[in-house]
Amino acid sequence: MPYVVRNDEGQIIALHLRPSEATQEELRFDDSEVVEFIEENNKNLQVQSDLLSSDIEFVRVLEDLITCLIDKGTIRLTDLPAAAQDKISLRKALRHRMGDLSEIVSESDDVLLP
Repeated sequence: MPYVVRNDEGQIIALHLRPSEATQEELRFDDSEVVEFIEENNKNLQVQSDLLSSDIEFVRVLEDLITCLIDKGTIRLTDLPAAAQDKISLRKALRHRMGDLSEIVSESDDVLLP
C-alpha cells in the first residue's frame, strides 16, 4: 500500500512505497485519491513526452533554417558561437552518415529502421 504526502490543501503530491518522515498516511492503491493522483501524473507524463517529441522535431526545423540561411549567404557558420558551430558540424556529419547507411537498404527490402 502506498504512503502519501499531502500539501497544505490536503491534496496528494507524492506516493512512496515505504514510510518516511515525509509520508503522512497509508492508503490503498484502489483509493479514489490515489487512483486520481496516478491518472493525473500519467497525463502529465504524456504531455511531457509529447513536448519532448515536439522539441526534437523542432530542432530539425531550426537546423534546416540555419542551413538555408548559410546556403543563401545571409549568415556564415563562423558568425555563430563556437559551441553552436560544433553542434551543427556534428549533426551534419551524423546526417551524412545516416544518408550513407540508408543507401545499403533498398526501398523494396522489408527492413524497418528506427
